[in-house]
Amino acid sequence: MSLVMVLCTYPSLETARKASEGAVKRKLAACVNMAEIRSVYRWKGRIVREDEWLTIYKTKVSKVTELCEYVRNGHPYDVPEIVTMKGNIRNEKYSEWLETSVA
Repeated sequence: MSLVMVLCTYPSLETARKASEGAVKRKLAACVNMAEIRSVYRWKGRIVREDEWLTIYKTKVSKVTELCEYVRNGHPYDVPEIVTMKGNIRNEKYSEWLETSVA
């Protein structure tokens, strides 16, 4: 089975946790990993260095559009990073769990 991972960064653990828990409760994602990261990027002509929280939402293909819309609509950034990556699940039990978690 294929899965899609949706990557997004948030300014704080609180905002990442709120979005992640909401996605799981709404059955848009089966699981969300969160990790504190350091980002460097160009914004409005200057280099910015910030601590952020990276989220990796795991979902099935049929839920990607709805999940990305949910993330975009509730995001505190003006231009949120929302990146999708398709992957293949190599563990049948995990595949079954993901399928039932986002049914």
